[in-house]
Amino acid sequence: MVYTKQLSGFIKIRVIMVFKNKIDFIIINFYTIPFIELTVKSIFKYVDCSFKIYIINNGENEKVDSDYHKLKEIYKEEDSVVVLPGIEQKLIDPTSENDMRGFICKIDGRKVSIASKNKVLAQNIGIECGNGKYICLLDSDAVFLDKWIDKILPLLESNLFISHRWEPSIEIAREQFMIYKRNEMEQYNLQPNIHYKDCSGYLTYFCIQNNLNFKILDNSYNNSQLKSEHILDVPCGEQAFINKIPFLYHYGRGSTRDNTYVDIWIDKVTNYFNKTGKLTQ
Repeated sequence: MVYTKQLSGFIKIRVIMVFKNKIDFIIINFYTIPFIELTVKSIFKYVDCSFKIYIINNGENEKVDSDYHKLKEIYKEEDSVVVLPGIEQKLIDPTSENDMRGFICKIDGRKVSIASKNKVLAQNIGIECGNGKYICLLDSDAVFLDKWIDKILPLLESNLFISHRWEPSIEIAREQFMIYKRNEMEQYNLQPNIHYKDCSGYLTYFCIQNNLNFKILDNSYNNSQLKSEHILDVPCGEQAFINKIPFLYHYGRGSTRDNTYVDIWIDKVTNYFNKTGKLTQ
């Protein structure tokens, strides 16, 4: 992409940004290290192209025993994983009054939580550090189940973004898994924000307003009949498909539930990863 900047004295310069042919995965941690480790493992297992993983830690970052320092230690030998300090955020009840104060979406006036605001702020920290051709937003309670690169990336030639599910109650594509081209996001100034409905809802709004295509993949959240095809025997969440093949499972706020849900997730996903066989096309 070519950028032209107007400087003082009416001098113009042209800066050519060359993006590397890889995916930058952007994952936010908020006291979910056991989930993060599974998400990262699934990327290494099922993403068969060049990539960089950016983990941005929201919460405590300064203390020696913070998740930030723990993650730095876990991935200190892994060049493909970058751990960054995110937004200082206290661990509080996400439904409490304190978490719902004063953050109003600019376009529709919907009230959103501190968690939503801090999530998009942290996502932008990771995005700004990367230089990959593709950006993939990925929640910490989501894992890949199979290879998907050669099936999904071509869809971005005719769609601004790909999302794993639609949220009917607020009519936006969700970003628990969302992938797009970096140059198009920068061209249209579509970095993650909370301007419309919730996290990254502005992408849906922008596409609708400008008659641009985006794609929602088949999933068991929007089509409950697909729940019978769930690979993981876990109590909540949805599975997404590409060409009728399950490739992603999102636990659906599993990380905010009690430890029983955490233990089930770790056990079921770990067992799945350890299987010798996997679904392929």
